[in-house]
Amino acid sequence: MDSLFSKSLAMIVSMFLLIMLLITVISPQDNATQSYVASSVYEFIDKSRATGYISSSNYEEFVNHLDNTGLLYDITITHMSLQTDYIAEPTGVECYTYYENFYTDEIVDILFNTTQHTSLPYTKYALKEGDYLKVEVSNITPTLTRNIIGYLTGSQNNGTIFIAYGGYVGSNMQ
Repeated sequence: MDSLFSKSLAMIVSMFLLIMLLITVISPQDNATQSYVASSVYEFIDKSRATGYISSSNYEEFVNHLDNTGLLYDITITHMSLQTDYIAEPTGVECYTYYENFYTDEIVDILFNTTQHTSLPYTKYALKEGDYLKVEVSNITPTLTRNIIGYLTGSQNNGTIFIAYGGYVGSNMQ
């Protein structure tokens, strides 16, 4: 009976160690994917801020880079457009500045003319100096490491990759 218990315990321990080894070997892939996604986000934002617009070809290139990882992502683009209103007051003219927000659906509609039904294949979404552009990317489908951990623990956690990056359009903004 001791022999059967010892063999069973040895098998359980070896399976546990094998699984831990597998996770240890595969987890750097998640780090590499995170770095690749971050690099793609930084490139897209920096290029858009430098040129003063988002082009449909740059957006497609960005999405294709993300697609190369084999995962699905939720992409949120936020464009905070700096607006200035001048209002005549009895004491003089008052200047009010504020940000008007535009989001992914509106931007993609303009880039690909989905609401205008025109035949133009590629367009640009204009930005101006002082605007703020931000992109958030998070994975929808789990990575291989998360699949293994989820299978072993019975939990489902897709949130291993999240990148948020943004900045002001124009050279004199921080």
